[in-house]
Order: sequence, then structure tokens, then C-alpha cells
Amino acid sequence: MAFGLGGTELLILLLAALFLFFGGKKLPELARGIGRAMGEFQRGRAEFERGMGEGTVGDGAAPGASKPTPALPKPGALDVELTGPDRSARPPGKVVVAARALGIETEGKSDRQLRDEIAALLEAQRKNEASR
Repeated sequence: MAFGLGGTELLILLLAALFLFFGGKKLPELARGIGRAMGEFQRGRAEFERGMGEGTVGDGAAPGASKPTPALPKPGALDVELTGPDRSARPPGKVVVAARALGIETEGKSDRQLRDEIAALLEAQRKNEASR
């Protein structure tokens, strides 16, 4: 092993270091917390393994139970009037609204691209104000 010490010697040194570092009162709390975390991990792993055998994970259904068929919507219930410049029924997100307020073209750009352009514009404005 390391430094010519065996496994037992390293374990004793590790326990002594933990005792000195955390103190006698904190060690039981630390061990309890580690035990709870390990138990939670074991439960999660067991649930995942059960779910893999059933084909689903964490849906709460009993094994072998069939899922109910969702009801079909009534005709016309999903008809939405498409509005807006991009012909979507969904209102624009906050990033799009902010970009438009700053005069940035939003058509065909992702939120990430818009965020980058907003950041660049604001940085340029800060530099411009600082140079005055």
C-alpha cells in the first residue's frame, strides 16, 4: 500500500484523522448522515431496477396494471387561431420581448442567440457610458 503501510494501518489513521477533524460529537452525526444517504441511494437503485423490469420508472402504477387510455379531445377543441409574426399561438417568451424592446431582430433566432445578442448590446452600452 502507500508509504509502506497496510490497509489496517491506513484505516486506523483515517479514523484518527476524522476524529481529530470533526470531533467526538460530530462523528455520529456524520455517520448517520452517510448512512441515510446510502439508504436513499439503495432505495432509488431498487426502484429503478424494478422500473426497468416493468418498462417504466416511478410512474406509481402497480406491476402488470394497464394504463387507462386518455380521452380524445372533442373536435375543434385543439383549433387555435395562429397569431403573431411567427404564426405561433404561444405568446413570445421574456427573452424575445426583451430583445424586441432593445431593437434586436428576433425572427429565426434561438433564445440562446438572443441572450448573447442582448448581453453584447448591454456590454457595448456600458463601455460607451464608461468612456464618456
